[in-house]
Amino acid sequence: MAKNAGRALFLVMSIVASFLLIDVCSGVEVGGIHYVFWNFPASYFNSMYVDVRINSEPDNNDGLYFQMYQGTINGEGFYFGLQTQTYKPGVGSMGKGLIFSRWGTTDLSNARVVEGGWMESGGYEGDFIGVRRTYNWTTHDYRFRIALNDSDASGDWYAVWINDLTTGTSDLLGALRFPKTSPENSGIANGGITWTELYWKAVPGTPLPYWHVSILGIYASDQEMSPTECTLTYSSWTNNSDIYCDEEQTIHFLMGSNITRLHPSSSLLLNGSDTIPPTFLNLQQTPSGYKIPSNQPITVMVEAADNQSGIKRVVLSHRTSNDEMKWSNWIDIAMDKIGVNTWKGTIPAYKWQTYIQYKITAYDKANNPSSTNLLSVEVVDNQPPVTVCDYNGEWHNADFILMLSATDNESGVAETYYTINNGPVKAVSVDGQPLITTEGANNALQYWSVDKVGNEELPHKILTGIKLDKTSPLIWNVKRQPEDDVLPKQTVMILTNITDLLSGIKDVVLSYSINSDPVWINITMVLNTTTGVYEGIILGQQANTLVKYKIVAYDYAGNCMVDDNGGQYYVYAVVPEFPSPIILALLMAAALFAVVLLKAKTFFRKF
Repeated sequence: MAKNAGRALFLVMSIVASFLLIDVCSGVEVGGIHYVFWNFPASYFNSMYVDVRINSEPDNNDGLYFQMYQGTINGEGFYFGLQTQTYKPGVGSMGKGLIFSRWGTTDLSNARVVEGGWMESGGYEGDFIGVRRTYNWTTHDYRFRIALNDSDASGDWYAVWINDLTTGTSDLLGALRFPKTSPENSGIANGGITWTELYWKAVPGTPLPYWHVSILGIYASDQEMSPTECTLTYSSWTNNSDIYCDEEQTIHFLMGSNITRLHPSSSLLLNGSDTIPPTFLNLQQTPSGYKIPSNQPITVMVEAADNQSGIKRVVLSHRTSNDEMKWSNWIDIAMDKIGVNTWKGTIPAYKWQTYIQYKITAYDKANNPSSTNLLSVEVVDNQPPVTVCDYNGEWHNADFILMLSATDNESGVAETYYTINNGPVKAVSVDGQPLITTEGANNALQYWSVDKVGNEELPHKILTGIKLDKTSPLIWNVKRQPEDDVLPKQTVMILTNITDLLSGIKDVVLSYSINSDPVWINITMVLNTTTGVYEGIILGQQANTLVKYKIVAYDYAGNCMVDDNGGQYYVYAVVPEFPSPIILALLMAAALFAVVLLKAKTFFRKF
């Protein structure tokens, strides 16, 4: 009786203190706004869920607090919830966040924080300690959970988690230690409250900000015990607030300068005459069966019915393990209503070697819960590896290796196999990477991989058009025009036949040098499509110029053939302007004239 009286006195004093607080700096009234007092069918319990909905963001930067549950644990007062302006000593406001506090001590060895969180202790609300962290809550549905996490010689550690029911993510707020007490008085006490508070004004004199939050459900103990009744009430310092319970038994908290109080304080029997939980029919899982493929979400559909108050909500809960021994925390996801009695939810995709257990819990409008049996699936690797080849489609002029690389994101690649031109099957680990040695334009490579659980890549990949040309072009029948003497300034056309039976002729170069100059002049020869002959022109030169030339041919594989006339080069000289017969005649005339002149000199000497 003394413990119960102390607990009741603590709650009453807390509420009275929150009804009217005066900000001495600004003169603006702040304090608690509306309250829900809960009554459960048990005196103590070791865990509690509070499901809430943030219907709107506050429309200014004032400090607002949505307190999920304030009560006692092992006889010591505590509260936890979310705030718009979470204070960090020595820093100031950190913006949106979560807090969990207890009274009766300032010893921070009784607190545990998560990475990025912080502790606080003080005496301005009586001796207290607390853990805080930033958390960017928004207009989602959330589940707050407080539960006994572990115990030691000095007391019991209670932790608080928040689960975003909209996204499925879960985060730890922190933990506080409460001193041990007698077994019959240990745990979270019945009779706590949920309430809202304006605890700080960003701009003095501004109206009460608009905010709409809701309690979707509150449950005590792991069996999700629902409260039997609750009392809704208000503080007296503002009338711009409203609180009510709708037909879905969702409790709405509204505040703001435009809000009018439409509902008086009231007490509600939550369960009423409906004590029968919902029933389930026709549960379907896609993909079906115990073993399901990796990296594929699981869609679960179920028919849930309640013939009295009706279905309020349905939750799909799942947990995972890698060995079926150590399981993760439960992750709750709100299911969507897609028909009269049909609900649909999705478990996210998981990797190979993950075991999943899941259940579905339906709540009627009287908050009676009902859960399916625990269902299990194993995520298996049924996806084959993916193999790629690095061939770039180009011609090669020497034996070359094609690199095969395989990936498998689950069990891993066991082996990569291949055949070349329908030859024997080879393994990369044994025979090495594929080596192309056969000349041709259409070598074929078939390749595939198998993973460590036997999944084979099907159909096998087939790569055709692998090109290898190791043979140089053939140059033959080299001619020039004119074929006889080349006169000064006369252009010379060089003609030749060139063939390449595989990759084809890419370039033909006529290379020539003048008077043994070490610098060679390169001219691209052009194919005459009418004659099928490559043609190139050497520009006219001065008389007595010696021209030597060679022909170089390249195919598309990069093979090169040089025709330099066996190393002697093709050669011609540019002759003088006069033709040879005229030159001969002139030489003969000059000789005759010389003979006559000589005889004449001899004749005159006689006289």
